[in-house]
Amino acid sequence: MGFIDYAWAASLQKDNTKVKILQDETLAQPLLLSDSVGFTIKLPTVHMLEDGAISFLGHKFAGNNIGKSRMGRLFRASVMHLTVHTMSPFTKDRIVPNEKDSIVEAYAKSLINDTYSNAYIQAWYPDRFFDIAYANALAYQKIKASDRIFTSSTKLMAALLTQLNVGLIKKSPGIEEEKTLNQLFSDLNALKESFMMSIAGDDIKLNELFDEKVKFIKSLLEPFGPFLEAPSFRHTESTGRCSIYSEVEATEEDFEGLFVQSLMALGGNVPTVDNIDQCWRPEQEAESLQAFNSDHYQKQREEKIISKIMPYIGWTRFKSVSFS
Repeated sequence: MGFIDYAWAASLQKDNTKVKILQDETLAQPLLLSDSVGFTIKLPTVHMLEDGAISFLGHKFAGNNIGKSRMGRLFRASVMHLTVHTMSPFTKDRIVPNEKDSIVEAYAKSLINDTYSNAYIQAWYPDRFFDIAYANALAYQKIKASDRIFTSSTKLMAALLTQLNVGLIKKSPGIEEEKTLNQLFSDLNALKESFMMSIAGDDIKLNELFDEKVKFIKSLLEPFGPFLEAPSFRHTESTGRCSIYSEVEATEEDFEGLFVQSLMALGGNVPTVDNIDQCWRPEQEAESLQAFNSDHYQKQREEKIISKIMPYIGWTRFKSVSFS
């Protein structure tokens, strides 16, 4: 079982006629695209570094079994987040980032879609929040503090992102910005409750509600422009340029507290365990090891085949040879 098979195992969307899942080694962050049938999800690949460590979605893990297991949690979180979008009740033009959208509109749509995704997971798969809280805690550790972000709009948008998903902000983005942050935070939590009621069976006109909330979010954010980027977590779909991350590696320090904070912010149940690693079943950890080892072995085979072909490339008109 390689990473594509593992993605399907972790996916909440089981209908492969509605979504295609691909890997792209050129990507640093996942992409969510629409196609003629449904959706295409493109995931970055896992990279082995020269020092034996593993790199995935901007995070570095040890190359041992513990590191591979932790990378697997991040992989599952990304897959779950993206595949829930493909099950959303909204129309595709509301779900998928659109080139015609302004930066602030793309960000507003992303917030609403993520709010629905979290409501859906809370309603049906609350145990899956462990992976998402883990990914959120990793992201929070690498996000810059507000005083290291120079644009007011980006400060506010990054702070709202972490407040919603981790329950914390890294320093106040400013007095006026914090007032708006609190207003948006309260409104998006109320929106989540509406989504929960819809999932429970209440008749709510969701597309109309979506558009209403996009306008509301834009109206509150626009005074803080100009907008240079729409911040996002790296394990979620890209909404364009995002410069809010530092290159400092995540550490064990305070990580468990961030994980618990994120679980609470998402609406998950905080487990009573001695160590957060006990939140995951042994078979979950084993599956991520199997996916990594299978993909690594396949890449080694491909590299061996290509090395045998390369001496003959000069006799052809091909510029290069690769597997896709």
